[in-house]
Amino acid sequence: HGDLQPLLIFPEGTCVNNDYVVQFKKTVFDLDENIAICPIAIKYNKSFVDAYWISSKEGFLMYLFRLMRSFCLVCDVWYMDSMYRRKDETAIQFAGRVQQAIADQAGLKNTQYDGYMKYWTPSLRYKRARQLAFAHAVVPPSMLKKAK
Repeated sequence: HGDLQPLLIFPEGTCVNNDYVVQFKKTVFDLDENIAICPIAIKYNKSFVDAYWISSKEGFLMYLFRLMRSFCLVCDVWYMDSMYRRKDETAIQFAGRVQQAIADQAGLKNTQYDGYMKYWTPSLRYKRARQLAFAHAVVPPSMLKKAK
């Protein structure tokens, strides 16, 4: 109705390394079908400084200092056409469609990797469960021994 103000959201929820587009959080894409999502693709040029921030290795002030002492920060920005959720589309499918459009525009690799996994060290139990799931998908059941 013209009374809504634009809202800038980074749907990854985390800083990414300028090579990939990581899995988007679905919340903003779960809004009403007539709400426009205006994707913006940003790709940093690493010629003068790498704008990627790994917060577990470098504090924000050091990161800011590194950026400020560089000659310049160059990036390409693409303002893309508005996108709307289709009637037959779930929020997850819509998020994936917008994510793919951004990846295509900026020449980035699209992935379903959750960006927060960089802060998480998987437990041995989790690793074993993933290994077993993979083994069951690849190896015929008759060749697998029962895991205890």
